[in-house]
Amino acid sequence: MIREIPKVRSTWTTTRDRVFLWAFDDKKLRVLDMNLKPAHHPLEDAVKQYNDKIDFSDINLPPHHLFALLSGGEKGTTIINWTKDRNNLPQLFTAGGSNFSFSPDSKWVVFKHFFGSGIYQTYIMPVSEKYPHYLGTPILLSNDSFKAGQGAWTTNPTAFVGTKLDKIYRWDLENQEFPEKGKMSFHDYIVQEDLKKLTREKKQGLGK
Repeated sequence: MIREIPKVRSTWTTTRDRVFLWAFDDKKLRVLDMNLKPAHHPLEDAVKQYNDKIDFSDINLPPHHLFALLSGGEKGTTIINWTKDRNNLPQLFTAGGSNFSFSPDSKWVVFKHFFGSGIYQTYIMPVSEKYPHYLGTPILLSNDSFKAGQGAWTTNPTAFVGTKLDKIYRWDLENQEFPEKGKMSFHDYIVQEDLKKLTREKKQGLGK
């Protein structure tokens, strides 16, 4: 054991070099290094700046982008970033997105969503800095949903794997047939076509 620290009622997550502890009651975010000693991360300042406007119980951080998805609160899921050239706090996924899981290359995010149909479905979104708020239009992946611990990512190729009762599902996100195959990746093609849709409809992700 390296170190132990007291923990109040909170949720936590990690990146490669940081541990994040979010205290529900005090609404305070603590950032620690991997030795559990006080550290800093830009998310800490962003959460503090908008503390009265957000409510969450889960922190979802992509490995390679400067934003986070804060979910599980009464105000719906919020995307928050710490770059000066973007709108810091657009509200997204107010219909109930949860169980967000980013691919290791940060190009995709899978999540569970409830649309009032009586069941939760699994959706996937492309992630790119080309979008105003990083996230593209949701694509239905499955009419089944996967609880925490029932889904995982593979690499080479990038694929999402989910388990449900007696079945295992796998979606390959690289070896796809699409019109410009050989000129660009499947991810870049989806983003290219999605940005055209965004320009026409002036709509970002599941939000406004």
